[in-house]
Amino acid sequence: VLGAEKVATATSHEIHVPLENAVAAVDRILEIAKKNEGKGLFHTSPLGVRFIAASPHWLSMDYGRESCSIEIPMLVGTPSAYDMLDEIEEALYELDGRPHWGQHNILTHARARDFYPNFNRWLEYYKRFNQFGTFENKFTRRMRFPSVVHRTTDD
Repeated sequence: VLGAEKVATATSHEIHVPLENAVAAVDRILEIAKKNEGKGLFHTSPLGVRFIAASPHWLSMDYGRESCSIEIPMLVGTPSAYDMLDEIEEALYELDGRPHWGQHNILTHARARDFYPNFNRWLEYYKRFNQFGTFENKFTRRMRFPSVVHRTTDD
């Protein structure tokens, strides 16, 4: 929800690219937006661009590299918003983009393993500290993190 008066609801992707790919990533997003405009599809909010120092944390989007974070918000109800966001995410993968874990994304287990050199080591800690299923949810199941809980319904 945006604004003090909650006047608009939005969703977004946030992709972190290596700092040296920042200009190419923004240019690629603008190319995609222009192409979508020709189809009558429009981005309904400006991009947010931030620059971030490298992180030592294994699953940080900025792990091991200075990064540029590009947030692509869309007002809820924007026609084909998720299709446009997913197209941008796929395009930024080609520029070593890593999606924000907590926002809408199409990240897969295989891609996460490729993006994060210590992903398998992190999964070992996840298994160790998740023996009772405390950290399991729809996202961890989608990502195929090891599960100790067998549920018949989604949460």
